[in-house]
Amino acid sequence: TLFPYTTLFRSEMKKTFKKERLKFHYNMGLMYDRNKSYKNALKEYIEALKVAPDDADTHYNLAILYDDHLDDKQKAIQHYERYLQLRPSSEEAKKVEYWILRAKKETKDESTLFWHKKAKR
Repeated sequence: TLFPYTTLFRSEMKKTFKKERLKFHYNMGLMYDRNKSYKNALKEYIEALKVAPDDADTHYNLAILYDDHLDDKQKAIQHYERYLQLRPSSEEAKKVEYWILRAKKETKDESTLFWHKKAKR
């Protein structure tokens, strides 16, 4: 019977299609990012994560996007931490750890400033 081969073929086609969709959305995100169209980059990276939630490179780029261009330190921290979970011994790990600490400090400083201003009223 051909059934096992047909099932195997369909399984391989699904994997290939998934990889191609990931690559497409990831590359579109990169293109938008480079062209400073950050909202569109965000949409594409999110689509890439829908295809492959454990793609470390997408988490890395999303973290930087949130940190440097969308001013959302909390989401940046989440994606930096997810990147480190997926690639704990990458060449970028020390740098990412530093960025997490910096983002947490900036978040803490903003929170302190907010409560300080509120107390003065």
